[in-house]
Amino acid sequence: MTKEENYTSLQPEAFLLPTEAEERDIRSALVRRMAPAPDVDAAWRSMTFGLSGSKVTSFANSRATQSETARLQSMTFGSSAPAVLRKVAVLAAAVAACGLLFFWLTPKDTVKDTTSGITILAQTAAGTEVTMTVERGEWDEARGSQGEQRVVSEKDISFENSDVDQSAMPSVILMTTPRGKDYHLTLADGTRVWMNADSQLEFPEQFNGARRTVRLHGEAYFEVAKDRRHPFVVETDYLTTTVLGTSFNVRAYSQNDAGVALVEGSVSVKSGRENMLLKPGQLVQVANGKLKTENVNTYGYTQRKDGYFYFTDDTMRGIMAELGRWYNKTVVFEEASDMDIRLHFVADRTQSLPQIINSLCEMDGVDIELGSDEIVVK
Repeated sequence: MTKEENYTSLQPEAFLLPTEAEERDIRSALVRRMAPAPDVDAAWRSMTFGLSGSKVTSFANSRATQSETARLQSMTFGSSAPAVLRKVAVLAAAVAACGLLFFWLTPKDTVKDTTSGITILAQTAAGTEVTMTVERGEWDEARGSQGEQRVVSEKDISFENSDVDQSAMPSVILMTTPRGKDYHLTLADGTRVWMNADSQLEFPEQFNGARRTVRLHGEAYFEVAKDRRHPFVVETDYLTTTVLGTSFNVRAYSQNDAGVALVEGSVSVKSGRENMLLKPGQLVQVANGKLKTENVNTYGYTQRKDGYFYFTDDTMRGIMAELGRWYNKTVVFEEASDMDIRLHFVADRTQSLPQIINSLCEMDGVDIELGSDEIVVK
């Protein structure tokens, strides 16, 4: 290797710039913006003092002459000491810059067995049909038992004014919607329910007792028939909502997104020992073990039950989770910061996923790649 080639191999660019052309410009710009260029002269002065100063000074303090000091420097570094040390200083600065670049570009929170980012929703192999399971027995006993299951072909179903044999063992109904499908039903008391995709609703075929109780996993919109003598109760794993007659949306896919949004009327929401009364236009969620309320635009909840994706100032995480759940795709974010981007987005649920993704990518700052099994936010 010639002297010029050897010198070139020691330049910062050989360590700072990766091989891919697309990543080179991005990383170079990031380094220029986030970190000042290495001060080679300062590094040279520091290294000269660190490597030679102590030896030379200690020798001088032993009554060494100036010529002897010069001779020691020559013996230690040779005649080209300044050039060599400058190269070493540049090399050290380049390595340090590469270390900083790696720290900035390495994801802070990753999930194993994913492409190269954070997976917020995984594709499932669940069924593709709405099903109804009839479980025989009292309310608490019937739950989770092996019942008679059938595929529901009707667009909606009503249990209102249905003929029920009062002498027979009571029935508990379990309605299940898969990803990609929603469903509308009317309960025995006249309450109307719009179930979102990937949801389950348990309810008695006929309401008996002081309370009208149903259990929900997933998301549903309720228009409750008024009956002041018999409160309507929606139980989830995270919240319990009690109403007399009103319209509201309950979401309980997980503890992270569990919440109740009130459209009209009044509801009481309970979590643990905490109880909160909502006003129309409020959303309550569990945050750090406590109930937290905020004012929201409830129009999106009514539009969702009518067959639309409707997001107003929603986070990219929430939007992509909804799309992934509806189209049954794994959703991956390459950059955690992109989850907090807020958008206003409306689309018909009958559109294909490529059409939805194309519409999103037309917005500034949105770059989404659609694969066979996953959606990747770049």
